[in-house]
Amino acid sequence: MKSSFVLIMAGLCGASGVAFADGDPAAGGDASGGAPATPAAPAATTTAAPAAGGDWMQLDQRPLLIPTGKLAIDAIVPFFAVHTIEIDPTTGQESDSTDLSIGASVAVNYGVNDKLEVGGGYAFNLKDFDATGTLYGHGAYLVSHTDKMDIGVAAALSFDLHSSGDVDLAAGAWIRYRLAPKLTLFTGQPAMIPDLPVGGFGGFIGPTGYQFTANLNNGNAVELGIPVGVGYQATPNVWVYGQTLLANLVLNGGGDNAFIFSDFIPITLGAWYSMDKLDVGASFGDDLKNAGDFYAITLNARYWVK
Repeated sequence: MKSSFVLIMAGLCGASGVAFADGDPAAGGDASGGAPATPAAPAATTTAAPAAGGDWMQLDQRPLLIPTGKLAIDAIVPFFAVHTIEIDPTTGQESDSTDLSIGASVAVNYGVNDKLEVGGGYAFNLKDFDATGTLYGHGAYLVSHTDKMDIGVAAALSFDLHSSGDVDLAAGAWIRYRLAPKLTLFTGQPAMIPDLPVGGFGGFIGPTGYQFTANLNNGNAVELGIPVGVGYQATPNVWVYGQTLLANLVLNGGGDNAFIFSDFIPITLGAWYSMDKLDVGASFGDDLKNAGDFYAITLNARYWVK
């Protein structure tokens, strides 16, 4: 249970443009065909100062990946609550309890160039403190960018340092499609926020950065999740989103396939507030089919070192 929690918690982890105004070119000869007039001096080129906020403040207007040379530090604190009901076999009386787990994750992410970002981090338990945790790293590559759509691919590798020693691979596509100027449809990472190196049903609390997850050494469980979400830029500084999981397919290992409505109704609602050097976010996730049995509240922060 501990290693599973830490793996899940491990994930629960564009500069402004410069405008140039060019002057009109000088006229050539006169209309009569005489000698050309003395060329006028070219108009001075002016440079407008970048806007104070501009597109950088708007998460859905930032590039999908961290821009070249930018370095960010992420901090993530998830709270997981598991509610259980037990029946005493002797008396038949019911008793319920809620088990609360609190974790923490810190990571560093860097934009190698405008098409590639890399990063890594460490996750551990805060409640019942245990410094032995999970070490993980990731990379993401921008496949294409247009005014309507961004497509990237990403992969993450995590190492559980507990006795189980699980080694897990997560991979997936980051797709962001603009339905309207402030409205986006997404799967995977929808904006420049900390990625989630976990996939499948274990990562239904989103945004889920990876659709595919595979254990590489202990049982070789393989799962494929299909998350989809909608994001809305409510104000230049506030971005809100909702996400669900359409299906979770167990390709190898124990467990059953799960489909939305028939087996679960997972939903995550969240918001981010962006500033020049700091972005902060929070989310709440639950399975509405079994509301309250398992839910999570996650607090996030990303500080831009440069």
